[in-house]
Amino acid sequence: MRTILYIDNSRRNLSAISNLLRQHGYRCLTAENYQEAERRFVANPVDLAIVDQAISEVNGAEVGLQLKSIRGVLVLLLTGSASLSDKPAGVDFLVPKPIETETLMRGIAHLLWNV
Repeated sequence: MRTILYIDNSRRNLSAISNLLRQHGYRCLTAENYQEAERRFVANPVDLAIVDQAISEVNGAEVGLQLKSIRGVLVLLLTGSASLSDKPAGVDFLVPKPIETETLMRGIAHLLWNV
């Protein structure tokens, strides 16, 4: 079973997306901030990190870079910013907001299964 770490400072989003991921057969860990995410990332084998661009203390692309500096991981960034048309460093795949389930699941499959 593949493990996904989902980082978002919105508890509502954490609940909805983590439930969706579990329904699709993934093990899902959640974190509301970078410190919590780093602890969970270090303590668990994580195949993919899904990061919201607008988490409070640092932006999502920076979180991706920081996690990759700990160990190799794929990073999917959720972004509502039109200015992020190109993938920032530390990001492997972009999913626009508002999040469409099909687009999110396609991005995950692309990264984890090379679909």
